[in-house]
Amino acid sequence: MLDTVPYSCVYLYLISSCISCPTTNSLPPSPIPLNPPQPQVYPTSNAMFTTPRLTLRAFRDGDDENMLSITNNASAAPFITVDYVVPRGPKQKQVIAEMAANSMMFCIIEERLPEDSTNPGTQQNITAASPKFIGAVAFMNKPDARNRRGEFGISMLPEFWGKGYGEEASRFMIGYGFRQLGLHRVSLGVFEWNTRAVELYKRL
Repeated sequence: MLDTVPYSCVYLYLISSCISCPTTNSLPPSPIPLNPPQPQVYPTSNAMFTTPRLTLRAFRDGDDENMLSITNNASAAPFITVDYVVPRGPKQKQVIAEMAANSMMFCIIEERLPEDSTNPGTQQNITAASPKFIGAVAFMNKPDARNRRGEFGISMLPEFWGKGYGEEASRFMIGYGFRQLGLHRVSLGVFEWNTRAVELYKRL
């Protein structure tokens, strides 16, 4: 629940269990401001938005392969699928691309590059200006003008867990959804054994 956003609510649904959603004034102010920063130009990665440590950009050619690497990661897969955890082949890339195309807002998460690495010049700068793929964050439903709701989802490669990147990207997206997309409600689903994610979502 976000007490800093009047008349708005984040609903957390645990798969196989449930927690109640508190009133809008029952939590202290969020430690990270929900006001999304102004869009910034980030030419090397074509990012539309930046946070202090991340860039968020549109899905593009080649990202289906990056997303497939999460689906085929034995540590990440149990938290993102209700199906058997088995290797997925090229057909899964089409599923990923269709999901991105059909989402209200789908952003690829990358590590933000140092400002000086965006300057053209030496080969060292060119090499440095290759942001690392982290994962994706999205409102996965189509725009819903009647109910003004968003179905939130985030997935990241395990090597980026525990660094606060998930919280940083989530707070940006939820704040952007309420303030810029006009959402009144955000919901998400999470497996109850994904305790790291459950604790994060309770803080949002």
